[in-house]
Amino acid sequence: MALRIAVLYSSLITFLVVQIAASADIDDVTLKKLLQLVPEIPAIPTKNGYYIFVPSPPCQCESQANTPKQSKKDSTQSQNPNNNPIPNFNTNPSTNRNINPTQNQNSNSNINQQQTFSISQMRGVNRAGLEYSCVKNFGIFDGPNDETSIQAIKNWKVNVVRLPLNEDCWLGINGINSAYSGENYRSAVVNYVQLLRKNGLSVILDLHWTDGYYSGPDSECNDFIAKCQKPMPDAENAPKFWQSVAKQFKDDDNIIFDLFNNASPDKAIQDKNSAWKCWKNGGDSCPGFQYRVAGMQDLVNAVRQTGATNPVMLGGIRSANDLSKWQENVPKDPKGKIIASWHSFKEDKCNDEQCWESEIAPIAKNYPMIVSEIGQRDCSHSYIDKLMDWLDKKQISYLGWTWNTWDCSSGPSLISDFSGTPTNFGRGLYERLNGNGNNQPSSGGSINTGGSSSSEGGSPSAGTSSSGSISTPSPGKKPDKRQLRGVNRSGSEYSCVKNLGIFEGPVDDNAIKSMKKWNINAVRVPLNEDCWLGINGHTAAFIGTNYQNAVINYVNLLRQNDLTVVLDLHWTDGIYGGPGQGDCYDKSAKCQKPMPDKENAPKFWKSVASLFKNDEGIIFDLFNEPFPDMVINDKSAAWKCWRDGGSACFGFQFEVAGMSDLLNAVRSTGAKNKVMIGGLTWANDLSRWQEFLPSDPANNIAASWHSYNFNACNNKNCWESQIAPIATKYPVIVGEIGEHGCTHSYIDGLMDWLDTKNISYLGWTWNTWDCSSGPSLITDYSGTPTQFGKGLYDRLCVSDDSTQTPPSGSYNGDVSSGGGSTS
Repeated sequence: MALRIAVLYSSLITFLVVQIAASADIDDVTLKKLLQLVPEIPAIPTKNGYYIFVPSPPCQCESQANTPKQSKKDSTQSQNPNNNPIPNFNTNPSTNRNINPTQNQNSNSNINQQQTFSISQMRGVNRAGLEYSCVKNFGIFDGPNDETSIQAIKNWKVNVVRLPLNEDCWLGINGINSAYSGENYRSAVVNYVQLLRKNGLSVILDLHWTDGYYSGPDSECNDFIAKCQKPMPDAENAPKFWQSVAKQFKDDDNIIFDLFNNASPDKAIQDKNSAWKCWKNGGDSCPGFQYRVAGMQDLVNAVRQTGATNPVMLGGIRSANDLSKWQENVPKDPKGKIIASWHSFKEDKCNDEQCWESEIAPIAKNYPMIVSEIGQRDCSHSYIDKLMDWLDKKQISYLGWTWNTWDCSSGPSLISDFSGTPTNFGRGLYERLNGNGNNQPSSGGSINTGGSSSSEGGSPSAGTSSSGSISTPSPGKKPDKRQLRGVNRSGSEYSCVKNLGIFEGPVDDNAIKSMKKWNINAVRVPLNEDCWLGINGHTAAFIGTNYQNAVINYVNLLRQNDLTVVLDLHWTDGIYGGPGQGDCYDKSAKCQKPMPDKENAPKFWKSVASLFKNDEGIIFDLFNEPFPDMVINDKSAAWKCWRDGGSACFGFQFEVAGMSDLLNAVRSTGAKNKVMIGGLTWANDLSRWQEFLPSDPANNIAASWHSYNFNACNNKNCWESQIAPIATKYPVIVGEIGEHGCTHSYIDGLMDWLDTKNISYLGWTWNTWDCSSGPSLITDYSGTPTQFGKGLYDRLCVSDDSTQTPPSGSYNGDVSSGGGSTS
């Protein structure tokens, strides 16, 4: 009886919570509290159509002797991406033209289950990069993948985005750089898909590059691993890929699975009928291949075995341009949710209306169809204009290739920058989606497994993108005082000049939540002078406006998460090849220089300060690690160079900016933000810091100190004699703490001392490098600590009986001055 009462009570509470969520004016915070009453409900859709989840505790803390709790979920899965509306199911055929109320029975008795779902016309873009960047060691994406970059896509009024994926990088196999494969790759994809869905966009996930050694006709690469387009998917790993992907995304029918990009079994098999048989069945039906082939039926089966009901797309042969025998050979789908995929480029064989009417139109009457790639390789748009006329008339979906900043004369590239400026080729698609008031796509592409076939009801955010526009930083908050304890987030100082991208690793909200689980309240972001200013010839996609917008968006997201942000000028210009410099001998900002340059460092700070001056929760670290004493042997002269720059800095091959120059550059903008200034010897020597400190009209300077076990000032005697006196008069922020050797004994003692003085500190660094080669805090971006990182984790994520509790909330201006008055 008690069990029955408990079940009835739970059912009643569940019913009430669902009714409240669906009908009442209730805020998300209250709804979260209600959800905690019903642990059986993991998430509930709110009025706006999105899901709200029961929040997990901010820090999964255990005693300092134990390892943080780790998830035991499938290693190929990341966080559930379903912050999105679930489409309604409808068994009634729609009146939409591009539907299949009942699939025709085809001539070879390949009879499919009736398909009664339809799709609204979707018009969008491909976002290439995920298929190749990881295997070419560039990173994970090609170009930005944040909220601002998605808004730029939406400004074209698209409602769907197709993401080409890489089999090896998703599965984490075949020796791909671990930073760009496996869990890191999957998390990046999941996070980006979540962001696209939150923006009301449908998503197509496309298996683009796969394994299999192929050296036959028209081979694109002579390599077994997934480094190019193969003519057919491999039986060894392609089904595993789709089983993993389908498990991850199976709860959202607005995520479509494009099972294989450009099938071309006809490259290896001359007979057309045999090629189609290979396309469908794989295995023994595919003679002439040097690897075991998976057929389309194998991939459909792999998806459906997971319970996924998502629609699946199947392209034909001849790089998905030939659909002549598609209906005759289409695989069986127990869910009856197959979409015909077609690719159409000017250079293809089926490139005129006669072919479209005879080969494509009959399929479109019986099945939903998506032309997942349209384009031409001559930087014009006459072909796609004619093609889109025909497709719009038939209400067939299509996506332009590709939303990347390549030269459109060498391939179909839609944009010249990631703010969305169209190339001459891209103008054809842009004007079709934005212009003349006709044929506008519906707002937010949708798959209608039922309900009304139309998803119309307003367009995405209007307004055209403007080339070179800069995002707006979030407004500031009222200053507060507290000790800062946090992490560095390295990557934005070097990725852009090494042609790897802008960041290293994910920079979305989920990645920030992983950091916050360590109970941090501050993040330091190292920056690159050239990339911010857009100078010295680095890759345009990663510098200038693109770089600035990416940084602004990341800072905004950190601040929205109540984290203080330290912006650090890390790499600067100036030729230097003297003592203490083994990284580079290059004028551009490709390594740490001993002092900032007079030509560009003040310009950098004027630009940065102008953008962020309204938020005193953003601190400016004027220069990462000065070491003029490596050039100037006399310590007094080195300190003078440090402060004054210019003629005080003899022995340099470039004109030096002193700390006074950088401070003046900041204050000239009207910015009152706190500035950090480090001392000599890579910011470890503060012996004469007070004596040479520049004058600040805003009276808002903090001493910056770096402390590693291999530094000179690495013991309590030095800390008490050199650091403690400064901390009684000025705020001190230890911008970097660390040690070599994958241990944490040094930082443990250091943090003991810093906490007794209430001095702020940040660990180096929140990156997944091997901690035996340098101080890396984590092994993955979900926040699993390295042995070194465990020292900081245990300190911040302390057990309940600890006497030292990490500060909560954010700092918004004033750092604790360590017990003394702030200067």
